[in-house]
Amino acid sequence: LSVGESIATDSDFDFQSLHPWGTDRLYLSHVHRGGGKKESPDNTLETFKWCWKNGSALECDCRKTKDGVGVMLHDDNLLRTGWDIPVQFARKSVSQELTWAEIKDLDVGSYIGPQFAHHRIPTIEATFAAMKGHPTYLCFVDEKGAGPDYIAQKAIEAGVQEQVYYTGPSHEKALARQKAMPGGKAMIWIGAWPKNHGQKERVRSDAHFRETIAKMREKNFEGVSTVSLLTYYDPTDSDDPFVPSTPVIKEIVRELHLHGEVNGRLHRRSIPVFRQMLKALLMIRRLEGKMMQRILAYIVSEELDVFLVVADVSPLHSETRLKPCALHQTAVPFLPRGIFQRGPLPGTPP
Repeated sequence: LSVGESIATDSDFDFQSLHPWGTDRLYLSHVHRGGGKKESPDNTLETFKWCWKNGSALECDCRKTKDGVGVMLHDDNLLRTGWDIPVQFARKSVSQELTWAEIKDLDVGSYIGPQFAHHRIPTIEATFAAMKGHPTYLCFVDEKGAGPDYIAQKAIEAGVQEQVYYTGPSHEKALARQKAMPGGKAMIWIGAWPKNHGQKERVRSDAHFRETIAKMREKNFEGVSTVSLLTYYDPTDSDDPFVPSTPVIKEIVRELHLHGEVNGRLHRRSIPVFRQMLKALLMIRRLEGKMMQRILAYIVSEELDVFLVVADVSPLHSETRLKPCALHQTAVPFLPRGIFQRGPLPGTPP
């Protein structure tokens, strides 16, 4: 399925023919930090390449070192991913206390296993250079202080701006990125981080999601390609398994798709089955793989027209049969009635 596009046809359609069309990229799964707890170290170039070659898009994180070098690193210290380095050094802020020279040769793979001892922290230039010439290599860059202008500049310099999405919770930064790179894409994620599944936290989360959408609505969702809704799922809750609540998720998804239809434009080759739409990704955190069938059944019964994304879970291979695309975060396309889905792209895993 394509990012930011809707496929609506009841006859066979050649997905492979879409690849030369520039901005209409296809991906089978969207991998959090490029890797996962039991798969491959997050935010390393080796993991990124492994992810892309498995037919997946990836999300990564970009911050700057003390001396201004853009690096792909989620945490601001090396306590979690650094290996065989003094704790006092690992606790230092990468952004404020460490230079590129001090961190470039550190082992950031062995925390997963010794077979990854050769993994190092990549620069943004090295990451984008690996994407050059591979138009299906998509990168959702979660901005961790590097700045939207800087990320846009680096994407333009590498010639991969059509493959790079600004990612983060700030619509303002997405708009700033638009100024630096007109026509650039962005995925805004919305999360309330509920402390529990109680009614008080559900009400607070509902209010936060509605308020965030309202602020984007005021600016007509300018510069936004995709909205990711970070949700929590508890199948034991008989009233509503979701936080935020199912009614609020439906309300937001309906608005996003309506906005896409109202403001949509036909594909530049005028293929009538394609239309630019604002997509909703339903990201479900802390979900056990064995619950997949249950949650899919709930989504179908509630007619939630979303792309389902599962994040921060153990591998889902045995439960979902999505190997090797079911990694740390997997986008499972849920298609509403009337949508026709073909099989995987030639050369990609089933």
